[in-house]
Amino acid sequence: MAWWLRLYYLLGSSYKVFHAPQTIKPGSAWEPTLKEAIDHSRAMLVLFSERSSNRESKWMSEEIEAGRRRQQRDPSFRLIPVQLDSNAVPPAEFLKAYQWLSTPGSDMQDAALQVRGILGTTEKDESERDRMARLKAELDRALEEKALLSQRTAQLQEELKRESQERGAFTERTANLERQVEELLLQVRSRVKELARARLLAAVALGILAVVVVLLVQSYVAR
Repeated sequence: MAWWLRLYYLLGSSYKVFHAPQTIKPGSAWEPTLKEAIDHSRAMLVLFSERSSNRESKWMSEEIEAGRRRQQRDPSFRLIPVQLDSNAVPPAEFLKAYQWLSTPGSDMQDAALQVRGILGTTEKDESERDRMARLKAELDRALEEKALLSQRTAQLQEELKRESQERGAFTERTANLERQVEELLLQVRSRVKELARARLLAAVALGILAVVVVLLVQSYVAR
């Protein structure tokens, strides 16, 4: 589960939390709905992550400006920048104007407690709703981690299957090479035997020829 969604559930146990993707109904106009929500809120959390702080968002800047205008009209309205990860850096105007809330190690439970403290709820004992919200957030995170683990397990199984197939193909190629070597050795041995037989026949033929030559010489001399 995304960090902001865990924070949404944790704060939802104590406050009526407006978050556009969770609250605005499909087909509703964004701009007037956001303006009305900000006008009727006690505080506005501006969440910064590494990704969001490195890009410009038209809607995000308009939401922030609407919150700042509301604060100018009503100083009791709180504008709270929240650092979601260590690499998230709010814009310079926020660093100059506001003290931001940090969430060490992505601890949304701690962030929710800090927000409650800022907004006037200082009791840190978990209510039943707090506990259920925290458990739901932890369960969602566990399910997310389980899904990632299952995905990684499937990847490893696929890699093992592919490696097994490659090993089987290598073993088959090795067996084929061994058979080819055996066949080549048999051919060499057969060829050697043929050559030896041919040499023997040649020697016999030379011997016969020598005998014939000797007999012819003796016959000639006898005459």
